[in-house]
This record gives sequence, structure tokens and C-alpha cells, in this order.
Amino acid sequence: MSLKNKIVKRVYFEIEGALASPLLSGSGADHFTNMDIVRDYYGNPFLPGTACAGAFRQWLMENALENASSIASLFGSQKEDPNDLKQSRLFISDVMFYGGKAIVRDHVHLEDKVAKKMGKFDVELVENGTPFIMRLEYIERENTGSHSDEALIHSIIHGLFSGALKLGGKTSRGYGKLTVNSVRRKVFDYAGDKGAVKEWLDWTFTKGDMETVPISAYKQCQTAFETVTIPLKIKQTILVRDYKVAGSLDYTYLTANGSPVIPGTTWAGAFRHQLQEILNALQIDANKSQEFIDQLFGSKKEADEGSPSILQFEESAIREHTSLVRTRNAIDRFSGATIKGALFTGKSVCKGETELIIRWNRKRAISNEIIRGVLYWLIQDLHHGFLAIGGETAVGRGVFELRDQNLLDEYKTDCKKVVRFLKKEDGKV
Repeated sequence: MSLKNKIVKRVYFEIEGALASPLLSGSGADHFTNMDIVRDYYGNPFLPGTACAGAFRQWLMENALENASSIASLFGSQKEDPNDLKQSRLFISDVMFYGGKAIVRDHVHLEDKVAKKMGKFDVELVENGTPFIMRLEYIERENTGSHSDEALIHSIIHGLFSGALKLGGKTSRGYGKLTVNSVRRKVFDYAGDKGAVKEWLDWTFTKGDMETVPISAYKQCQTAFETVTIPLKIKQTILVRDYKVAGSLDYTYLTANGSPVIPGTTWAGAFRHQLQEILNALQIDANKSQEFIDQLFGSKKEADEGSPSILQFEESAIREHTSLVRTRNAIDRFSGATIKGALFTGKSVCKGETELIIRWNRKRAISNEIIRGVLYWLIQDLHHGFLAIGGETAVGRGVFELRDQNLLDEYKTDCKKVVRFLKKEDGKV
């Protein structure tokens, strides 16, 4: 008896690399922090294949690289149609991490640069620089049709390589970016090679006969995302606090894999607050202003309500810096005397350079021109010192300037469009 819709080809991929930013793979447990990472039986962190499959599918849908039926053919049908029971033909293993360690980062919900009550929480992350291995299995069947499976898989691999496709949680704030170092492939063509089935039965990933494919073979695809990279230099000092210190220091600056960083959450929080100040100065209706900001930066009103952020901020690593240790004390503003017990020593970052990378989907509700105009306002405020980043901004920390002052000149003409958009009569954003 002949089988219907037989498998005619299997292709295996092995992707190796390292984390370019910390990765959040929440387990739902809170034994060590408010949000612990997923671990296997031996205590090693990993990212479930289901999380990767969801991220890959969403990436392809957002970029509209192929029609929905092509994506459904590769990833399987969704539950909307009970009569459509296609199984996924792309099998994704858990992403395993080796030799890295879990780190803990503190987060705090700020309002007007003041911590909100019960707004402090910490999360466990897989440290950036941690090596990983990801394995994929692709199956082609006789009746697969003309779906562009190869183009979809190439898009996924290129998205991982370029850093635009991130994995895990809080990816809109820079977590889960990967560096891909190598891609290996093994093809079993049952139609063209009669011995392929027997070879497949005896084959494992550890056999060592996979073909190394150059990254250049995975062509860059058109995406729905626009990316702007803003080169910055620190005028004086900056401090994004980390209180997990030893010795004589009371606090130091936040680091990732030994280098000082500015998290995407810090950039997003500062930009959100500054935009609120700008809209207040323009006397924009309060409800319309809040709706506009929630669309750009995301919101969470109730436990089961909210909207994702349109703007994505990557984590920024600081280079060519020096460390500055200062011992300070607090002064009583009335008596002018030193407050008892208020002597503290901290370490901050002095000078240095970095890049701020912002991405957004051009197909979201807010037009591309409006987002460009808003970013022009905010980047100009950052350059001129009206927007400072991090802590102790009241004493001059966190001031930046653009390394290329003409970088966003093309965005300038979009500023008036933002004002017209927000002041239109229909009251809708």
C-alpha cells in the first residue's frame, strides 16, 4: 500500500553563536527573583522551542514576507479553523546555553523620576556572551505545493544574524538579541538518493558531517521595520545604578559581561517621560496625549489588558570609557550640616561612546512620518542636554551629544505633521 503525501526531503540546521544581550526566558516561578528563568533538570538555562516557534512565526507575519497560507503551511494551522489540521513541518529544538551564568537585574516603575509604590521588581536573565546551540528540522512533502519554505527559513536565519529578530521576553527593550557565528546544514533528499533513508536512520547531529553554510548565503530580505542608529558620546558622566557590589562601594554602574550598558528600559522610560513633557508644553489634550504615548511606548492597564510598544530600544554598550569613583555626603538644606550616616561612595562611567538603536514597524497604526517627527524632537533634546539619562541627573550626569549633528536632519520636516496630527478636530489618535 502506497503512502499519501510522503516525505521527500529532510533538512537539518544547526545554528551556533552567543547572546549579544541578556535573554529573559521566564519560567513563571519566583524562587530566586520575581521572575526566574527556565532551567532543565541539571539547572542549566534554556529557551523552549515553543517560544522560538512563536517568535519566528510572528516575525514572518509582521514582515509579510509571504502570504499567510505559506506561513501556515510551514508552521502548521492555527486554531481559528477546526477543519484545518495541518501539522508544522518545521521542528525547533530547545535553545541550549553553555558555560554562561544567570544574572539578576533590578527594575523599577518610575513616575516623574520617582519610584512608584510597590514598583520595584527583579528578574533573572541569561548573561550576554553566553554560547548557544539551536537546531531546526525542516520536512518537505510531496503535496507541499509551491509555498516558499526556503525563503521563509532564510528570512528567519538572516533575522537572527542581523539582530532584528530577538527571542524571549522584553525584546522591545533590547533583550534576546543573538550573534550568529555559524550555520551548518545536512540534507536528506529521499527522491534523488535511494540510500538517503538508511543514512538518515543512522544519523545524529554529533556525527560531524554537516555542511557549513556561509552567512552570506542567507540573503537579506525586505522587512517592515525601520531602524535608526544614533551615534552618541557622553559629555561628562553617566550612572545607571547597580547596587550588587562588594567592598567599600555603595553602588556602581550596571554592566553586561563586564562592560557598562544602558538598558533599553532606561532609554524607553526617559524618552516616554520627555515626550509627555513636550506634549504638555504644546497643550495637547491630556486624554489624546496619553493615548498617543501608550501607542508608542506600550501600556499595561490591567492584568489582562495592554498594548505592545511600537518603538523598540536596544541595549547600548559603552566603549572607550573610564571609571570615576566619588565619595559624597548629603547636606541638610536648612542647617547646612552633614546629615548623619549620609556618607556614600559610588562609581560612575566617565566619558565614552555608544550607539542608540531604535526600531519600529512601519505598518503599525501610527504613520512613519509621525514617528520620525517625534524622534527628531527627542533626539534633539538629548543632544542639547534637555533630556538626561540614568540617575543623579540633577548633578549633571547622563548628558549626551550627537557624534553627527546632521544625522536626523531629514526628520525635521515631519515635526509639524506631529502637531497637526495631535491637534486635529476629530479627537482620535
